[in-house]
Amino acid sequence: MFRKFTFVLILVLSFDCLCWSSDNDTPLNVKIKVLWKVHEGRDVVLNEDYLKNAPDQIKAILGYISAFAGSECWWQNDQPNADLTNLKCKLTWALGLGFQGSKEHKDFLHYWFRHDPKLSEFDDYNTVPYTATNQNTLDYLNVQKLSGDVYKIEYKTSWVNARDDRGGYEKHEAKFRVLSDQVILLSDALAQQGRY
Repeated sequence: MFRKFTFVLILVLSFDCLCWSSDNDTPLNVKIKVLWKVHEGRDVVLNEDYLKNAPDQIKAILGYISAFAGSECWWQNDQPNADLTNLKCKLTWALGLGFQGSKEHKDFLHYWFRHDPKLSEFDDYNTVPYTATNQNTLDYLNVQKLSGDVYKIEYKTSWVNARDDRGGYEKHEAKFRVLSDQVILLSDALAQQGRY
């Protein structure tokens, strides 16, 4: 009985460790939770260990996704600057990319996506704090390695237009090819959408 329990415990712990691996040895087809919300509110939880150890290519992918939607974003010193480049979003900050839509954020993405005709000139960044009347926020974001160099990103964004009392959500599934010196967007498909 004790041996069976020990074997099951070791198996469970081994699987748990595999799920959170963030290096090139990430197991295939294991979904890694990177970002999620607590109780449908605005409080975002990040998988800090994964983000800290993720290779730059994965950080570029997550930085690209974060460009479209906020993650507990608020202005440094409680005020926007003239060019709106001091918005601190939880995910972008944890990736080490600085402020949302800042030169540091843009330069990092332009470097990794420089050979991707769809994204090499990408310059559309969400710079809206979580208190805005109209906003788009990340609800969850998962990473899954499909093959040696292809990753799938599942993410959900929620949007609200408080002035018109409307809101909704979009679920996306994006695929990227990760190479040693670049990242290429293969697809970004809208999987589902709805209204609240």
